[in-house]
Amino acid sequence: MPIYNAEATLERALNSIPDAEDVQIILLDDGSTDRSWEIALEWWRQHAEDGNGSIIHRWEDNKGVATTMNLGFNLARGEYIVSLSSDDYYVTDFEQFRPYLDGKNDLVYFDLEVNDGSIWHLDEQSKKEFVGAVKFMRREFLGDTRVPDLKWE
Repeated sequence: MPIYNAEATLERALNSIPDAEDVQIILLDDGSTDRSWEIALEWWRQHAEDGNGSIIHRWEDNKGVATTMNLGFNLARGEYIVSLSSDDYYVTDFEQFRPYLDGKNDLVYFDLEVNDGSIWHLDEQSKKEFVGAVKFMRREFLGDTRVPDLKWE
């Protein structure tokens, strides 16, 4: 999860992450100037599993969303990667996807509720619009592909 100045939404996002032993959680604070780092660190201390390779990291200076996302991709060790922005949260029960996370499916799409309360329902048209954080991506499929250098908005 890339984190940047999200103190108002971060705890809700963190609490939507599935609590499972086989979920590696990667929290990356990109130099937040609000209380985001403190919120993430407190949540980490209460919830994160050290044994599953979970990681928390903070840069003092803002590096940008591309650098943050790419570090997360580089650190991920699971067969599948799923991203969540610090101002969104999961409404999906990921257990329903386990049968599809079989190493054969490269992308598995799901619905996501965003900060304004709307839900991104995926269909053939919208999956072309919501290309970032609304799917499981097989790490092997992602390969060396990384996020181009974009700036936080």
